[in-house]
Amino acid sequence: MRSIQHQIDVVPGAPLSNKAAYRMNPTRQEELQRQVKELLDRGLIRESLSPCVVPALLVPKKDGSWRMCVDSRVINKITVNKDDQQHLKHLRKIFEVLREQTLYAKLKKCKFFSEQVSFLSYIVSSEGIHADSGKIEVIASWPIPKSLTEIRSFHGMISFYRHFIKNFSSLVAPITECLKGNLFK
Repeated sequence: MRSIQHQIDVVPGAPLSNKAAYRMNPTRQEELQRQVKELLDRGLIRESLSPCVVPALLVPKKDGSWRMCVDSRVINKITVNKDDQQHLKHLRKIFEVLREQTLYAKLKKCKFFSEQVSFLSYIVSSEGIHADSGKIEVIASWPIPKSLTEIRSFHGMISFYRHFIKNFSSLVAPITECLKGNLFK
C-alpha cells in the first residue's frame, strides 16, 4: 500500500458532508462495489476514517463500460483555498506526489482555474451539473423517427438527460408504450 497521508483543510466550523449514496439499480451497485474492491485489492485506495461522506456514482464511458466518479462538490465548497495562488500551491503539491508515485495525467484532459468544465456530456460548474447545450441542440434537431429502431435510439438518447427534464416519464410515456409492445406504425 502506498504510504501517502493527507488531510483536507476545511473552513473552520463548516458542516461536514454526509450525503447519502445515490440510488442505483442492483447491477450498477454491484459494478460500483466491484470497482471499489479492485481498487482496495490493488492498494490504490483504503477505507477512510474521515467523518465526511461523499457519494460515488457510475457514468457510462464511450466503450460501454462504467467510470466511477466521486461527487466531491459538497466538500469542495468548504475547503480552504483563499486565492488562486494558494490553489496553485496545492496543485503543485498534488503533482509532486503524483510524480513521486509515478502517476501521470493527460494534460489535454486537464483544466485548471475554469468556471465550468464539460465532463461526459454534462457541464459541471459551481452552480451544479447541467445538460450540455450542444447535446440539447442535437435532441431538438433530431429527425422524426420512422422505425422502431430509430425510436429506440431517440428514447435512449433523451433518457440520458432525464434528470434535467421535469415530468420526464409522463412526457415520454407514449414513446415508452410504443417500445413495450412493438406498436410502431
